Amino acid sequence: MLHEIHDDDQFVRYKAYFHTDDVSVSPTLSDVSLTYTNSCTPPGQAYFGGLSEEDHSVEIQASGYQTYQTTVSVSDDMVLVAELTSL
Repeated sequence: MLHEIHDDDQFVRYKAYFHTDDVSVSPTLSDVSLTYTNSCTPPGQAYFGGLSEEDHSVEIQASGYQTYQTTVSVSDDMVLVAELTSL
């Protein structure tokens, strides 16, 4: 879990160290990927906290899938499962 001092932070800083045993070859960094998860939001899921207890419109779009639209009545903790249909 991220410490509360990071609330509203928007950036991540990382450092990469390069090494090569062959001085004729330069090491390169070709890809960086970051994934944030917390105890209640595994990869592939989303968490929206602090929503007011009322109706909310939900629209999910993903390349190669039909757009999913629904209305959710929020009260207490809840789960919405959206099964996407491929085009």
